[in-house]
Amino acid sequence: MILVAPDLAVLPFVLVTTLRGFAAAALGYEIGAAHGARGMSLLSTGSPRVHSLLQTLERVFKRAAIPILFLAPGPVTAALAGASRMKRLYAFLPLILGQALFTYLIYRLGDFLKPYTAPIMAFLQRYLLEATLVCALVVVVYHLVSRRRRLRKLQGRTATAD
Repeated sequence: MILVAPDLAVLPFVLVTTLRGFAAAALGYEIGAAHGARGMSLLSTGSPRVHSLLQTLERVFKRAAIPILFLAPGPVTAALAGASRMKRLYAFLPLILGQALFTYLIYRLGDFLKPYTAPIMAFLQRYLLEATLVCALVVVVYHLVSRRRRLRKLQGRTATAD
């Protein structure tokens, strides 16, 4: 967003990105409302670190829900609002305002960094196909390496279990 922000008008940029961010947050709110505390616990089952972070966020959220929704508008905080049965108006208003402020700050940051990002954008425009192919290749290699590591780890576990 920072790279393209200076090339766009501020109002359409802020409107479109705010609506996109709010759509994700609204979905998070509805998931939180539908699944409640059980849904929030499902978010943290994979990692003890995420579990402790989410517990801390839940404790703080009980004390300062509206400021948190304004300062950290996103699907996770919106899911907390839904799980805590917060009214939609009280949840959505700070989410929209916070997302709009965040988007505007991103726009201004992109405008500030334009002298430094303009050469990057010129390079990408000139070599769009090549840059896309290199990025796609990097992603494919990353997934192949990750898959190989997972398979080795699983083979190591089955070998020690036998």
